[in-house]
Amino acid sequence: MAAPQVARLTSEDLLNRGLPQAAVATATDGLTSTFSGSAMLDALRKASLNLGSDAVSATLISTISAFRTPLEAATYFINTKYTSLGGATGFLGSPTTSVTASSDGEGFFRHFNGGSIYWHIAVGAHEVHGAIRDKWSSLGSERSFLGYPATDESQGQDLSHIGRFNHFQGGSIFSYGSGSVRVLTPVTTVVSRAAASSSVATTGKLASATPISLRAMNTRPAAVDMSVVSGISIANTGGAFEVHGDIHAKYMAMGAEASILGYPTTDESGTPDGIGRFNHFQAGSIYWTPDTGPYEVHGLIRQFWAANGWERNPNLGYPITDELIPDRRIGHRRPEMRRKPIANLPSDVVKLPAEALNLGFAPTVVNVPQTPMAMSVRRAVTPGAAAGSTSSRTVLTPISGVVLSPVTGLNLGPASTLGPVLSLNRFQDFENGVVFWNRGDTAAKPLTAWAAAADGTNMHLSANDVIAAAGPKIQASLAQLSGVSLAGNTFAGTTNYSFDRISVHNRRHRVSVMLMGTRMQTGFVSIPIPVPIAFEVQVEVCFEPTERSVRAFFADWNATSVPTDLIANPPLIQQLHTALDSLLWTSFDLLQIEDTNAGAPIAVLSVKTMSNGDVNIYIEP
Repeated sequence: MAAPQVARLTSEDLLNRGLPQAAVATATDGLTSTFSGSAMLDALRKASLNLGSDAVSATLISTISAFRTPLEAATYFINTKYTSLGGATGFLGSPTTSVTASSDGEGFFRHFNGGSIYWHIAVGAHEVHGAIRDKWSSLGSERSFLGYPATDESQGQDLSHIGRFNHFQGGSIFSYGSGSVRVLTPVTTVVSRAAASSSVATTGKLASATPISLRAMNTRPAAVDMSVVSGISIANTGGAFEVHGDIHAKYMAMGAEASILGYPTTDESGTPDGIGRFNHFQAGSIYWTPDTGPYEVHGLIRQFWAANGWERNPNLGYPITDELIPDRRIGHRRPEMRRKPIANLPSDVVKLPAEALNLGFAPTVVNVPQTPMAMSVRRAVTPGAAAGSTSSRTVLTPISGVVLSPVTGLNLGPASTLGPVLSLNRFQDFENGVVFWNRGDTAAKPLTAWAAAADGTNMHLSANDVIAAAGPKIQASLAQLSGVSLAGNTFAGTTNYSFDRISVHNRRHRVSVMLMGTRMQTGFVSIPIPVPIAFEVQVEVCFEPTERSVRAFFADWNATSVPTDLIANPPLIQQLHTALDSLLWTSFDLLQIEDTNAGAPIAVLSVKTMSNGDVNIYIEP
């Protein structure tokens, strides 16, 4: 078997992308004081160990070995870039300065009649000119939070190709329309909103020094130029606005300016309640808090939320999901988030996702109540398995004869059938409620929690219901404790939501557990006295869609206030670890949700723990 071919680092790599990030720290410790061609070469050789033998080309070795100073390296790369752009006959024109060290001591530049070329060891040499250069200069150029340019100015990916952009170390500047620009500032690690905003305000740089991923920046999805999203007209006004941190990461993941949101229309700003942060965009918004993370909100759902107080509405609060599609099997599906390239689309027409096209819908559908294609449902049973067993699965067949791909390999369980039609509606989950849009309606509306099934089964849980279900399991885990006795447990409130960088976790029930122990009171005579001991166990409720079960699990416990002078052997805290650590992440069922309600399929949209401990279930109406 032939050995895999190793891509070599070349002079062009250093020109366009700079030294590999792992090698930059080796080659520089204060660029102007220790950088040299030999240090750069040594750093490249060390970096090449991770790339395989012979990863550095011979031409590159001879080139960088000749550099005796940073100025010589910068001059070589800046002049090479200048030549590649046409030299004096190109758009940059004649030089107006020599190659000069930047004021931050980290890079070099050369100005020309038509723009500038900047070089930094980590990103290479790149030109910046026109409106983008003007905007960058107004922010502080290389001393700003954007840092040095990481690409040349390039044509934007909008449908009409009217936009331009440069990527920088700390973000991007987009220029489009009548010379207006957008500033986007990504951060590849978690940076607190307050710290980032404060840092930018006082120093002009973000708190995080983590370099941006150029690969991610150079693989942005293609943008399109469309004036309508979900029947809502969007403006094409100019202005300069920045997006950074978690909101920027969310925006880029959605497709940035190619997404349903379009271009930003505000900088990142603080919410009136002093808790969250947001950016508004041409066709929506992204809101963020430390507990809920960043989520988009747009269209009629956003319109309802805005008309009813935004995040200050106690019945809603902040969004904790994006806009979603109800699904009778798994709770929800995600719609396509990219805008579609349809020029001059009327304001009352929407473009359906690709999945809808596969089902036979027309490419454009007027925004009125739809009559989706009827579907027949049959049970497909794995050979040798009993009907209704967990090895059976649902297969959908369109009555019209259009072939659908079956849900192969997905074990849906015996109580997860699809409805006769796929939902075309939308919903969004918020901290304290759910907003629902029925396709064809002119407005979204809040949903009421499901109180009871058609057969009278209670579908609402109180805090005491959860505590009552958790109590026996806690008691059983503590049964072997020595030196203490269990006195009871009570509901002590809920935590906030928590964001794990992927999704939002439900509020947790805080269970206060009370034990009784003893300690010796010292004095003329030592006397044992009773001591109440309280600690906390946290229970998180969730929905298991494949089993259609509302379930709770033990998520954490806290015994920081447990006294250390109790009469207990081993020490009580050690006993608690033994008893409760094994309880973590074990689960117990609270409710079973049937797959139909009075014959109608059920799509569970949200199972939400309220701040008072109640567990509300929301289903598609």
